[in-house]
Amino acid sequence: MFDGKSAALAGALLCLAVTLPAQEIEFNRDIRPLLSDRCFTCHGPDAAKRVSKLRFDTEAGARIDLGQGRHAIVPGDSGASELLRRVSATDAARRMPPAYSGRPALTAPEIDRLRRWIAQGARVEPFWSFIPPRRAPLPSVRDAAWARTEAPQPCRAP
Repeated sequence: MFDGKSAALAGALLCLAVTLPAQEIEFNRDIRPLLSDRCFTCHGPDAAKRVSKLRFDTEAGARIDLGQGRHAIVPGDSGASELLRRVSATDAARRMPPAYSGRPALTAPEIDRLRRWIAQGARVEPFWSFIPPRRAPLPSVRDAAWARTEAPQPCRAP
């Protein structure tokens, strides 16, 4: 099945995966597309299609009290988050998204991504186009005399 090269490559990839630090989950990159694809149909911005008061398109809507002390998202506590219970439910009647929605169930890596995001504090970012760009810091150089360009100046209107 595996020849020597394949086994060596598999071993190297495994070592690399073990040594890389866990990447922090970013809402706009990792979570918003998932919620938009699977959840916004019933819990999104369209009031005519929304099936409950629970909304995932706003931070406040995602953190409302669902009754009996339950919340869809409990920042820092993935075990208490109803969202994770529902997307990972094995019972088709409780699983979200529901089968009748036509949306596929979340995969194990997608559920794990939600779990890690909630455990990291469930930080929500504004939509990417509302975040002002930030200039990256200038790289450091060993010989400052070598760099001939001045530090960039802010743009001025003519």
